[in-house]
Amino acid sequence: MVSTSFWNATLHTFGRFGFVAALSLISAACGPFKEKSDDTLGSDADTQGVSLGKSFLFDANKPLVACWSSSHPSQAALRKSVETHVTANFNRTQRLRIQSGWKNCDSLKGQFDISVFFYDDPTFQSSAATKSVRESFKKNRSASPGNPRVIGGLGKRLRGKPFAVVLNSSDLGRPDAKERLSKLSRQAMLNYTISSALHEFGHAVGLLHEHAHPKSQCALFDEDLNGGIPLTAYDSQSIMNYCKFAMNKTQYSAELNHKVFGFSNGDIYTLNKAYSR
Repeated sequence: MVSTSFWNATLHTFGRFGFVAALSLISAACGPFKEKSDDTLGSDADTQGVSLGKSFLFDANKPLVACWSSSHPSQAALRKSVETHVTANFNRTQRLRIQSGWKNCDSLKGQFDISVFFYDDPTFQSSAATKSVRESFKKNRSASPGNPRVIGGLGKRLRGKPFAVVLNSSDLGRPDAKERLSKLSRQAMLNYTISSALHEFGHAVGLLHEHAHPKSQCALFDEDLNGGIPLTAYDSQSIMNYCKFAMNKTQYSAELNHKVFGFSNGDIYTLNKAYSR
């Protein structure tokens, strides 16, 4: 949920040491891994395979269009907060932008790049139209179908696909996180939710988990690159790095009361390199 300088993302681009990366882009958000500790940010997305070629990166010459696949009025303020923080973080990059004013995906008739929804949105939970989606979550993520993640690939593979970026502002469908989330204050839960959204958007545009970097200094999580290419040096402060939060849980929980965790300078550097060509 909440890359940096690690490949974290992308292909056919020059790394910090001038090495040309292989033509491979992992189509996985928070992919499968063996945990030696709990998933600090609650994110654990499905692996969708490997995308080959630079052509799978988004076109950074125009702002990306994000939209909402869930739109219950009770979450209007939350959706606006997510949009504000996501667009602001991408505005820090040299070229990659997320268009503001996110609309309902249905109104765009497939003409969008990244669709987003809240698993705990009342409309999503009750609508007959989304029953098949909910059932697929239960089938593929039987233990915690409500965990934030990205479904269906990365980059251009997400275009026109509804229900791609899964967010959750509660413990619904997340029994593994129930106890941990119950200890957060209301403000901390809000900041946690927004931080999670930034992590997942990092995946959506091509960033992988920083703790899987070959130069990682953290041994809490056992996860390989699955074809990802390190573009830059290991970034301990990356929003894609579980270790940043798992190694300082008490401090992290306290800081959530007054801050949102966004892209690190390393994440921005990696995105700039990934989308520089």
